[in-house]
Amino acid sequence: MENQTISLLDTHPALLLTILPGFQVAKDWTEEGDPVEAVVNAHPEPLYLIVDLRQAKLTFDDMLIGASRGARGNDPIWHSPKILGVYFITDNRAVELVIAGLKHAVFGSANAKAFGTVEEALRDIEQAQARAL
Repeated sequence: MENQTISLLDTHPALLLTILPGFQVAKDWTEEGDPVEAVVNAHPEPLYLIVDLRQAKLTFDDMLIGASRGARGNDPIWHSPKILGVYFITDNRAVELVIAGLKHAVFGSANAKAFGTVEEALRDIEQAQARAL
């Protein structure tokens, strides 16, 4: 899709989804044909999902719809057994607050974290992997 890029990282068990300017959650993220879900389900091992939102121009509606689609409803992707955690990259304080709210029971206590850079998220993944050993 022209409003997002998706890539599997060679260095970590992670999928990087970059949301580009022009992305509209209600229009561009549908349950049918979700490319992230397709990659996650096709991958043989569970993955961390890193969602880089730094280029996105999200509205409050985008944040509410995204939180609901990712964490609630039938078979939400953020609660898939093939997702080890959802790491959001943002420099927007409002988005950070929404991400903190994803840990609430109404969103299924989603394993979601906010970071300022992809590198910070990757360091956290490395630490989580070391703890799992």
